[in-house]
This record gives sequence, structure tokens and C-alpha cells, in this order.
Amino acid sequence: MADKSTYVTLAVAELENNSTSSLDLNYTVLGAKGGKSVAEALRGNTTLTSLDLWNNKLGPEGGGAIAASLMSNTTLKVLNLRRNELGAEGALAIAACLENNTTLTALNLWNNYLGPEGGKHIARTLSANNSLTTLDISKNKLGADGGRAVAAALHDNTCLTKLNLSVNFLGLDGAAAVAELLRRNTSLRTLNLRNNKLTDEGGVILAKAMRRNQTLHDLELAQNNIEPATTELIENILETNRKLSPMTPAQMEAAGVTPPAPPSASEDSSPPAPAPAASSPPAPALAGSPPSGSLPLQIQKLHQLRQLQLPLVAGPHGPSAAQRVLFPGTQAAAPVARSAAAPGVSGAVAAQAAPALQQMYSLTPQQAALAREIALQQSRGAAPMPASSFNAAFGGATMAVAPSGQALH
Repeated sequence: MADKSTYVTLAVAELENNSTSSLDLNYTVLGAKGGKSVAEALRGNTTLTSLDLWNNKLGPEGGGAIAASLMSNTTLKVLNLRRNELGAEGALAIAACLENNTTLTALNLWNNYLGPEGGKHIARTLSANNSLTTLDISKNKLGADGGRAVAAALHDNTCLTKLNLSVNFLGLDGAAAVAELLRRNTSLRTLNLRNNKLTDEGGVILAKAMRRNQTLHDLELAQNNIEPATTELIENILETNRKLSPMTPAQMEAAGVTPPAPPSASEDSSPPAPAPAASSPPAPALAGSPPSGSLPLQIQKLHQLRQLQLPLVAGPHGPSAAQRVLFPGTQAAAPVARSAAAPGVSGAVAAQAAPALQQMYSLTPQQAALAREIALQQSRGAAPMPASSFNAAFGGATMAVAPSGQALH
């Protein structure tokens, strides 16, 4: 078995000779001195694209040297620094690297004792960085303060697609910070929040934020004591995002997602689906209603994905915590019927539905305006709006009970 000095000598030779594109030095225990030697050779290298330094006890000094070398290196894309005892000081050096490096796309800092201060150092550069697409800062005891800093830094980031924040003791305050991130960020596709003491209350906060997000595809929430109903609600929204905003092949690769298999020859040759029966005309367009692009995100999703069933219905024991937050009026509402075979909604019913739905389901002003438009057109003699179209526009409700008790059939 080769000793540490042999590994260092061989690695330096490969880097100086520009003879490899990938170098794996994990578990070689280079230490700070060996890390500095590798860093010096890395400065002038023009071929290496992937460097694995997992578990080498680099410490702040060795890790800082590696980071500094990336100020001049312009070819390295993937850097694995898992478990190297970097601490907040090492994070500071890496932050300086990220401010200047424009080629690194994936960085792994798992289990490096970064702490809240280290998290803040990394966060400082994320808002401006335009190359990093994958970042793993899991198991670093960031706490709520570090988590808040990272989340805030990514509000306007348009490059990062995969973020791992698992095992960081984020807690409820951290969940609130991540929720604000989900409302504002439009590039993240994969987010890991496993084992962060979020609780169901934190899960509900995230679910509420997901109503305004249409780009996240995967959210890992295991080991957070979140109720199944809350996680199911979030998964429903994620599934909608996956269907309405599919990732490009490049985004799939960056997020570590396996592309779906191409259709088989038999699938390609299958006959087209039969045309709908003449007796089932499409829902009439709403003249004067706002274009789909200007509708609230939730309504856009419901219009484009008719089969989505957001859980508006109160269960046998009343609404879930998630329902109460997403649709505050449901605690006073009777269960909502969802029968696809229900008769068309009449103009009079639509007129009643506008204020009732607004109160019962906390509709936005835009949603309420859409309800009033339906009522107005149908009061002028327009054809009854099919129940399926009503479901799509208003979350699946075909019958509800207004605050005064009258039924909306």
C-alpha cells in the first residue's frame, strides 16, 4: 500500500503534466501539507475537470489553499471536499473563490463543521455566483441563522438547480426562511431538507409557499415529523410542477435526475386517441378574462392540469393543518363535493359562488374577479359552465355551503 507522500507525488505529477481530466484522492489523508502541494499544481493545470478530495483532513489551511488555486484555474468543474474539517475559516476561503471563479459547477462541502458563520460566508457569494449549479452543504450545523443566510442569498440566484441542506438543525425559523426562498427563486429543481427538525408546522409553512412556486420538482422532507397529509399536499404540487415545467436534459444532468426512457417502437406506432364525442363540447372561453399568463400560479396550474386534486375537502375529523393554512375558510366549510358527473353550474350558482368561494377559500383578488366574470357572462345568457371547468378554475368545488348556509349546486 502506497504511503501519503507517494499519493501526493503521483497526483502532483499528473496535474503538472496535464495528463488527466479526473483525479480521485479520497481517503488518502493528505493533510494540510499535501493539500497545499496539490493546490499549487492545480493552479496551472488546464485539463482537470473533476477533483475528489473526500476525507483528507485538509483543515482550514489545506482547504484554503485548494480554494485559492481556483482563482487562476479555469477548467475544474466538480470539486468534492466532503469531510475535511474546513470550519468557518475554510468556508471564508471558499467564499472568496466563488466570488471569482466562473467555471466550477458542483461543490460538495458535506460534514465540514462550517457552523452558522461558515454558512454565512458561503451565502455571501451565492447571490452573485453565476456558474454553480449543484451545492451540498449538508451536515454542517448551520442552524437557523446559517440557513436563513443561505436561503436569502438564493432569492434571486438563477443558476443553482440542486441544493442539499439536510441535517443542519434549521428548525421552524429555518423553514420560514426556506419558504420565502421557494416563493421567490425560479431556478431550483431539487432541494433536500431531510432531518432538520422542521415539524409539521414547518411543513405547512413550506406547503403554503409551494403554492407560489412552479419550478421545484423534488423536495426531500423525511425525518422532520411532518404529517403524511402535509407531505402528500406538497407532493401533489411538485407533481404538477414536474408536468407543467419539465426539465431540459441539461437541467436533469445538473440536478442528478435520470431522464425518462424514450418511447418504444410499439408506443410510437400506436393509433391516435379517438376524438371526443360531439355531445361533449369543450368548455366555453371566458371573454374578457385575463390571459393564462397573468392568472395566479395556482389557477394557471388548475387550468392546465385539470386532473389535479388539491385537497380542499375537509376530512371526517375536519380540515388538516395544511388545509387551514392554504385555505383558511375551510375550518368553517362543509365538505366539498368533487363528483365529475355533477350537472353544469348555472349562472345563478356562479353568482353565489363568487363571494362564497372568496370567503371560504381565501381567493385572491384575481380569482374572485374570474368568478365574477363567470357569473356576469352566465347571467347574460351564456351556456352553463360545465362542472369540470368549474372544478379546474376553483380547486375542484362543484358544491359547497356558503356562510349563510345556502347550497351552491
